Amino acid sequence: MKKNFESNLVNLMMLFIGIALFISAQSIKAGATNSLGGDFVPKLSTGLWVVVTALLFFTGLKSSASESEQMNMMGLLKTFVLLLVYIALLKTLGFIVCSILYLGVQMYLFLPKELHSKKNYILLGVIAVIVPILTDIVFVNVFSLILPVSRIF
Repeated sequence: MKKNFESNLVNLMMLFIGIALFISAQSIKAGATNSLGGDFVPKLSTGLWVVVTALLFFTGLKSSASESEQMNMMGLLKTFVLLLVYIALLKTLGFIVCSILYLGVQMYLFLPKELHSKKNYILLGVIAVIVPILTDIVFVNVFSLILPVSRIF
């Protein structure tokens, strides 16, 4: 029961943070552009944040303590450290290279031990390369937003 309460409390806090960020994102000006403005992504991402955390919170209220899974604290800590490293290296390595490295390591961390095989490593590598490249293409060409580029390459 204690884990379920703690999980619901975290979900509620994240919901309030998401609402605050969403309200804050409403003050971002669109700018003079023919395509989507600089306000689009912050509004979209904070809106999604609010929806997802609301669903998590209300789902957590309905589930009993026996249904809730125990949080993997070590995985959470590794993800947090990995995100900090990603943010620190983003300006140096650029969005594509940094995202490829981040996705590769993040997917490897959460790959169950029974799925560790050469075939799955290749699949993770392909996903880690394709997703950031496609994301960059969409953001630059469709949304006309500039993502960080590498200082090195």
